[in-house]
Amino acid sequence: MIKVENLKKSFGDKEIFENISFILNRGEKIGLIGKNGSGKTTLFRIIIGEIELDEGKILIDKNERIGYLPQTLETDFEKTIREFFSENQKIEDWQIKKYLGKLGVYKINLNRKLKTFSGGELTKIALSRLLTKEPTTLLLDEPTNNLDIEGITYLQKFLSRLKGGVLLVSHDRWILDKIATQIIDLQSTERGRIAKTYPGNFSFYKETYLKETEKQEDLYYLQQKRIKEMKTEIQQLKQRAQKMQKSFINDKKKKSIGIMDLSKGSKIAGRAKSEERKLKKLLESEERIEKPQKENEIKFYFGTFLEKGQKALEVENLSFSFDRNNILEEINLGVYGKDRVALLGPNGSGKTTFIKILLGEIKPRKGEIKWNPSIKVGHLPQEIIFSDYQKTVLEEFERDLEIPENEARRILGRFLFSGDEQIKKLKDLSLGERRRLYLAKIVACGSNFLLLDEPTNHFDIPAVEAIENALSQFEGVIFVVSHDRYFLRNIEIEKFYYLKEGGFREFHSLENIEKVIK
Repeated sequence: MIKVENLKKSFGDKEIFENISFILNRGEKIGLIGKNGSGKTTLFRIIIGEIELDEGKILIDKNERIGYLPQTLETDFEKTIREFFSENQKIEDWQIKKYLGKLGVYKINLNRKLKTFSGGELTKIALSRLLTKEPTTLLLDEPTNNLDIEGITYLQKFLSRLKGGVLLVSHDRWILDKIATQIIDLQSTERGRIAKTYPGNFSFYKETYLKETEKQEDLYYLQQKRIKEMKTEIQQLKQRAQKMQKSFINDKKKKSIGIMDLSKGSKIAGRAKSEERKLKKLLESEERIEKPQKENEIKFYFGTFLEKGQKALEVENLSFSFDRNNILEEINLGVYGKDRVALLGPNGSGKTTFIKILLGEIKPRKGEIKWNPSIKVGHLPQEIIFSDYQKTVLEEFERDLEIPENEARRILGRFLFSGDEQIKKLKDLSLGERRRLYLAKIVACGSNFLLLDEPTNHFDIPAVEAIENALSQFEGVIFVVSHDRYFLRNIEIEKFYYLKEGGFREFHSLENIEKVIK
């Protein structure tokens, strides 16, 4: 058991969180969510003792063995797998292979250096090494970040079978749906950041949260109405008391003192003060209802669109090889106006290569690509690179766009860059903010065909939901490469292509793809 009681942590003047309390019992699987910067990683590092807390307690059962998987693997990447597993412990080769097998890593050369593996492969290797310590509870910080759809499916099955406890930080709502029995949401309130616990998986949490927010909004406006009425009543009582006081003074001057008016005026003034005390007590008490925070909303405004059925893109007999390896072989597909298409497949299967061929950045070995002349492609790459990181958000946004500054600021505002955020330097932006800025540029260019390569990478759940809401209103073509099944479902993808061993296999539902992966 891990018990967190009234935790508080600040870095300098910046308060990360306060009043954080929850319990992770042996065998429970809890999803920990919250906006980027809400303190999820900090909380993990406090639990394992890397960071000291300011106030509160962390109580860990004496028999608890905690295994922690950070977002970024910190090690010497010149090491081999064997050397990596042998750090601080004695372990035989057969044991290494046994634990690698638990995460689906088979037939691997133990003398291969870590630097030669992909991010997803390194995640599996690091988690496998963690299991050699036989932890009773796992703290996993964004373990799906670099995993492909097959890797995420394997991790989900592994965690579902695991008898130990799991505290999982993830933006992948699909895996939170599959394994979580509780969701802990680090929420920002006017009284600080709190940890609120919800039973069930992510979908149940979201349904409950939306109902709570709706109810809180109704109660908030009812209370605001009551507060307004109290303020009006206080003002009226004060005015009546002042009027009687003034009448008393005038009568005194006329030497006809109105004792009754003075007494009544004092009583009314007393009632006003009493009502003021009640109002102050309400505003400072736990009964005060906070205004619910509105969900982020991104609005898309694009140019002209093709009608449904008009051909936007045709790919004929496309093949591509690299170092004599056939990456793509005899690919044929057609994309039409208002189509919503997803391309899935294992890491390294050629998904990004296919996009680069569509954009003309790479030449195929053979085949033909035909674009409708009226198509204007908006491409969101996996890695965002700017030419000058000393520029501000506004300067970068205006660089390739011939629009007035007020219009540029208006569009940036739609993409959640407002006020001082528009003069923030590019070097100071998070990875998620860089992608959001790039998406804003695509919008401003009037794209009617969105080519999105892993669009949910580096976004927290609220930001992804804002993008989903925007894409649901988009009337152009969406062609997306993604492993985020929750995202693909929410933007209503109608056609799926699964790329493996050079070929495209067409599906019309995620469920059918999952059967193939299993």
